[in-house]
Amino acid sequence: MQKENEIQSVTLSVIGDGKRKRYEDLTFLDDFMFGKIMSDKENCREFLRILLKIDPETEIADPVTQNSFRNSPDSKSIIVDVRTHDKFNDYDIEAQKQNHPNLPKRTRYYQAMMDVDFLEAGHDYLELKNNFIIFICLDDLFGADRPVYTFQNRCNEDNTISLNDGTHKIFLVASKCDKIKSNRELRDFMEYVKTGKAESTYTQRIDEIVRKAHENPLWKREYMDAMIEEIRVEKARNEGSRNTALQNARNLLAMNLGTIEQIARATGLSVEEVKSLSQK
Repeated sequence: MQKENEIQSVTLSVIGDGKRKRYEDLTFLDDFMFGKIMSDKENCREFLRILLKIDPETEIADPVTQNSFRNSPDSKSIIVDVRTHDKFNDYDIEAQKQNHPNLPKRTRYYQAMMDVDFLEAGHDYLELKNNFIIFICLDDLFGADRPVYTFQNRCNEDNTISLNDGTHKIFLVASKCDKIKSNRELRDFMEYVKTGKAESTYTQRIDEIVRKAHENPLWKREYMDAMIEEIRVEKARNEGSRNTALQNARNLLAMNLGTIEQIARATGLSVEEVKSLSQK
């Protein structure tokens, strides 16, 4: 009964843009729904066909969603939204509801982590697959009014010379979808991301999955369980930070290092809290 009450009380979740929303309000670009839809091999392969023109018969690995990995105990871990590969290419597909200035360097780190992950399996540098980091964004991070930005390593002195290291970083901008002229399927996909309007066979299929998902009690329970765990972790992190701040304040007071106001500023505690500690 307690678990059921707990689930009923969690009507919001940390999704994509940092806000919390009801399960019934999730859209395609929300992390949970995006992962569920793109974990289907056919849905994922069709997206890659539309964007990158891969052969529709290309055999890709079963997509892995919300996969966390790190290359050493001391390295920063990453969580990729959707990861898959074929014989020659490694793909990471990310849904991004809000642009953040760290996105370009995130692509650099993601690419490096994925390459190291591959090499740790005993491969040689020459065996590295082509690497595609794809961000599906709502807004234009770069401000050049383009619907698609593709970055590869080229020579500054002669941009016709490519490094040919196989790396590709692609940003799709849904808000600029009307500027896509040569790829109708991609324009329809980005229009769906922007407005929820499903015009193509592919987007209609996605939209039908989203609609049915809202009525799927098993997915809803999975979502709620994940959000409860998210809230528990967040609460524990906050409590840990507060306990650390309190202990730091006690140490500073014991060593008579600073006034109460200075210690409050240094630890993030209120002046009243530091005064209370000084009286104990």
